[in-house]
Amino acid sequence: DDGKDNSCVIGFFNRSKKHTKQRKHTAKIFHSTEVNEMKDIAITENHLYQKAYQKGERAVGKNLAVYVLRDYTAKRQMLKNPQKKYINRIGLSVSKKLGGAVERNRTKRIIRAGLQEARKAGKLKTGFLIVIAARVGADTANSAIMARELIRAFEKLGLYEQKSNACEEKSSVCAHKSSDGVKQL
Repeated sequence: DDGKDNSCVIGFFNRSKKHTKQRKHTAKIFHSTEVNEMKDIAITENHLYQKAYQKGERAVGKNLAVYVLRDYTAKRQMLKNPQKKYINRIGLSVSKKLGGAVERNRTKRIIRAGLQEARKAGKLKTGFLIVIAARVGADTANSAIMARELIRAFEKLGLYEQKSNACEEKSSVCAHKSSDGVKQL
């Protein structure tokens, strides 16, 4: 006995049942690569997955299918957010066709790593439901392959923000549409 009072430690591990029932379900949070960028929240409701599958835009690759739908509750989510910024809600879907729980969890880890690499390629637009569904060959792919497919899918779906000064980088004179719809130099 070291003479210290360990009662608080013992009390912590001996919780009564009423305390465990009061815990709220919290959504899993995906960490963002940038320091000031808000974290994405996981999609936890089945009806949101179904909406994204049925009404969302789709980009399909060899190992992944990406479904994107404008989040209609984005404003409410933004107001809850302490930084008052719009956020994306991301869902990962891995079928039992890929294998048991170990293989499915490994595939989800690889997809998350690919998602971090895809974020480094450009800033994603916010306020969307993004569902990433693994296809049958995804269990043999690595994170670099997943990142390449995610970048291709995000570009196809228009999820990367356009650089505002892209015209200035190319030349001092930029092509813009005039009122009659013809591009002018």
